[in-house]
Amino acid sequence: MKMKNVLFNSLLIFFIGISTSFILHGDETPHGGIVVHAINGYNIEKVKGIKRIFFYLLSNDEKTTIRDKKLTGTVEFILNNGAKEKHNLVLSKDEQALKFIFKEKKKIKAYIVHIQYKKKIITTKFN
Repeated sequence: MKMKNVLFNSLLIFFIGISTSFILHGDETPHGGIVVHAINGYNIEKVKGIKRIFFYLLSNDEKTTIRDKKLTGTVEFILNNGAKEKHNLVLSKDEQALKFIFKEKKKIKAYIVHIQYKKKIITTKFN
């Protein structure tokens, strides 16, 4: 009987540990989004909001958000039907993120993001 309780408790602790590690991954990013490695030691974090999407340029430690009033960028949507749409991104008021505001609902398969920072184009793809 004691062996069953020990085994049950061990499995319970194991599964709680696994489930919380998946939950915490998004919280470990600076803004709770998904981070993809780009080039030259940069990363881009995608955060989806209601009718808008934000892209943050991060330094190579993946925790430091780059603030710059000269950040510009574009996003290319690859839609589920295979069509592509390219849109300019707008700098947020706090100069930390580039954003796109949706005027209509889109079924997006992937995002290709291009951010210009200090005469470099940093590109990454989100699936």
